[in-house]
Amino acid sequence: MTVLLHPVSVTEAAGILGVSQSRVRQLIENHYLPAHKIGGVWALPLGNVSARADLRLPSTRPLGAESAWQAINAGDVEVDNGVKYQNRGHTTRWFMGSRAPTEEAVALGGMIGGTYASVELLDRVRQYSDVGIPKQNFEHDLYLPWSKQQELIDLTGAVLTTEGYTVVRFVDDSVWTLATSAAIPSDDIKGLRLAPVAAAALDLMLHGNSRSQQAAYSLMHYQSRIINNG
Repeated sequence: MTVLLHPVSVTEAAGILGVSQSRVRQLIENHYLPAHKIGGVWALPLGNVSARADLRLPSTRPLGAESAWQAINAGDVEVDNGVKYQNRGHTTRWFMGSRAPTEEAVALGGMIGGTYASVELLDRVRQYSDVGIPKQNFEHDLYLPWSKQQELIDLTGAVLTTEGYTVVRFVDDSVWTLATSAAIPSDDIKGLRLAPVAAAALDLMLHGNSRSQQAAYSLMHYQSRIINNG
């Protein structure tokens, strides 16, 4: 059972953020605001809502897929402004059973992002111990071309569900080559590609906890060193 400290309703969150209730629901559905349903009604942690309100983002207009990946590959992203880069992939949640997402990434020619990529990348510059992302029970972030959706289902028996612990971002096939042009080969698993540093950082910002956010900032701070060490 999930226990929320200082939960607020969608209506209250909309007032804090100065946006409509439909916009809050959109942020929840796109995983830019953590929320849980209690008695069939969305409840949001006040701390996350307040933190988003404090960002005072200059723009929340999303970039197109190509522009988003160009910025990500260049490392030129506003890591606190995830909405701007949401078109990097169509976000979905899946239950994958016992198969490891890293295996899926290798088998389907995809990329792994989020926590897994961050742990390995920060290890390369000896910063993982300072960040301390929890290794257990974390979400997995997988990038695949849009055309691989049926192959993912056939390979893993994956089930699409809002409760899934694997976040799959299906990238438009037209920009897949661009998206993978800055992928980083894994040192730990042969054939595995890690998502570009900025993409992994943007993934972490959606996990809704302070350690993941600290890791995202660390990734961006050490980006050049990570790439050089990679």
